[in-house]
Amino acid sequence: MNTVELLLKYLKVKYKVLEHQYKGRGHDSENRHGADFSFFFFLQLLILWFLQEAGIFGGDRQYLLLKFRTYKKEGFMKYIDFLRYLIKKFHENSRKKADIYFDDEKVGRILNCGAYILVISVVPRDFSLLDDFFYSENAEKADLDVNATKLADLPLFNVLRDFLSRYTINHVFLLGKIFESLRSVHEKKKGGSFYTPPEITHYIV
Repeated sequence: MNTVELLLKYLKVKYKVLEHQYKGRGHDSENRHGADFSFFFFLQLLILWFLQEAGIFGGDRQYLLLKFRTYKKEGFMKYIDFLRYLIKKFHENSRKKADIYFDDEKVGRILNCGAYILVISVVPRDFSLLDDFFYSENAEKADLDVNATKLADLPLFNVLRDFLSRYTINHVFLLGKIFESLRSVHEKKKGGSFYTPPEITHYIV
């Protein structure tokens, strides 16, 4: 497997962990994605990570990890509570088009990117994840060439930090590959999405 394939393999496994945790839970009426929430939440996490790399959090490319270390001082019980608040603030400020930045005592100064960065507008109150889903200070450098059981235990942000620091990959391209790979054939057809196999595309080109 090449480097991108290894990362996609990991993200598929990690997404299944998230999907399993959310399956069967009640869905908040404010959540416009309904049963697809786990998929869009997972995608939102990746978008936030890549936006961090682009410097929208006051230029701090370690913002999400810094907040993981300090979220309790800000009054949050779990890291998921901080993320719920952060997404809420993005949604509220996306309507203030005149403001280039928005400031908040808990999330700091953030570039107002508008609503287009949001694939979810709210994280349901009944949705919860343990902190070790996201990050662990004690985790060793991520090795993605392992079996699925071990992949499931690797914290998401550890993998993204370690993987992306070693390889130069276009984030827009990577997000597209992630979106495509996480959707099943049934889900793609249901949504009216069809993908031409790479071998056919290469032949045409």
